[in-house]
Amino acid sequence: MTYESFKIELLKTQSESSLVGSFDKELIKEYQSLITDPDYFGFVIEMDNRGFFSSNSLQFYLYCESRDFRNIKTVNEVLAIEFEDLMKKFVSIGQDIFGNQFIVSIETGAFSFFNIESGEKVEMGKSFREFMEILVRGIDYYSGVSFLIEWGKQLELNERLYPIKPFVIGGQYQKDNFCKLEFPTYLSLYGDIARQISNLPNDTRVILKFK
Repeated sequence: MTYESFKIELLKTQSESSLVGSFDKELIKEYQSLITDPDYFGFVIEMDNRGFFSSNSLQFYLYCESRDFRNIKTVNEVLAIEFEDLMKKFVSIGQDIFGNQFIVSIETGAFSFFNIESGEKVEMGKSFREFMEILVRGIDYYSGVSFLIEWGKQLELNERLYPIKPFVIGGQYQKDNFCKLEFPTYLSLYGDIARQISNLPNDTRVILKFK
């Protein structure tokens, strides 16, 4: 499959119920100085400021005038506060159903999956084209859509699933271990954990403290 084919496959899953807002052209210009991949911005235009896909489990942030959970600048300002150095020199372009972020390195232009509980970053592609191929091939994993369907409850667009017992202390991917939280609460709680445990060796015993 070509990049265009992967893009079309993803656009087929776009939610018609996504909130739509007018493009903020100045905001696009601002982020074009940070994210230099033209294919990414081509995709932004094609999704027509409707950023939800795969039963709303996958979200791409928008360049809209509304400064809310849809807006790329608003979300990245929250991430910079909550994750501090973990998000330094990165820009987030979207998230999965659990709030894990899809990020771009300002220095290299590479796209990565950012686990917001552990702080781990896993590269998904050197370019948006490579990122799109990996994303669409693994859409169930990277969006969490199957788990959302299994969970069986309705989420508002500004909500993500959050583990009642964090995964890093033994929480399981089971329906009864999740609740829904609104933006930006889930980012604040995840950031609190990630700042405490990032860069610790595997199997390190930790006592989490919540603010």
